[in-house]
Amino acid sequence: MAHKSENEVLRIGAAGSITTLIGESSFYFIDAINARSKVLSRNISFMEMLKDVLKNEGVRGLYKGYSASYYSSIMYGYLYFYIYKGFKGYVKDTDTFRNNQTSTPLKALVYASASTVAEIVSLFIYYPFELTKIRMLTKNDVYQYTSVSDAFVKILRQDGIPGMYRGLIAFFFAFMGQYTLQMTTYELIMDKTQREIGLERLKAHENFYVIRASVVSGVIAALLTNSLEVIVLRKQTQHVKISEILKSEGTKVLTKGLQAKLLFTTLQSVTLFMSMNHIGKLFNTNLSENDAE
Repeated sequence: MAHKSENEVLRIGAAGSITTLIGESSFYFIDAINARSKVLSRNISFMEMLKDVLKNEGVRGLYKGYSASYYSSIMYGYLYFYIYKGFKGYVKDTDTFRNNQTSTPLKALVYASASTVAEIVSLFIYYPFELTKIRMLTKNDVYQYTSVSDAFVKILRQDGIPGMYRGLIAFFFAFMGQYTLQMTTYELIMDKTQREIGLERLKAHENFYVIRASVVSGVIAALLTNSLEVIVLRKQTQHVKISEILKSEGTKVLTKGLQAKLLFTTLQSVTLFMSMNHIGKLFNTNLSENDAE
């Protein structure tokens, strides 16, 4: 059993798989509104998009493509946190880090590097599922996918393996930006909080400090990556160049779907880090390693 393993990296991977699934599933309908609003030709508010989907498709319209998200969350969550924890632990064991443990820029570099490496490796498994999810959510009247396996077969027949990774580069920068910003900001805030108030007080009010760091990291990530996500979704669903997207979107690229993006990323961030904190305890592991430092 993973939660009894002597390998902490294995335990954090198992905990990460569960927490990622919880985070993605809990607010999937908000992410659906976010995705659908970003592929429209006009800017539309969260409530307008929600009412439109419910009116025309019912609740089912908010959960199209969920099966793809379900499978990808389990695999991505395990791989990401397994690699993130392992890479971070390896770097923190080096003499360079041990001799500069109080350096905030060095810690930021370690967290950002660990997140980036974890994302690069995980992305190759995660992305085909994400591509399928977005197409089923926003353009399935065109693609006519009946399931994840049906989507994979159709993509491979029509475009081969490259088709499974259409829009990957743009997605990588948006995806990497969001999760690297989230993880790095969260870890730096928790590190700073521990230095200022001490580990004992941090543990006494742990939920408050985790939620605070989660909200801040989620908001920052959403604000800085929203425009990239507009480009990504257009690339995933249409055969267009980035220059054409920027020309057609204009300043809308900065705000399209921003309400839904902020709501989803903030709630997902709180759920992710709170779940990781509590589920991590069941697996006898800790993301921020407060006990060890």
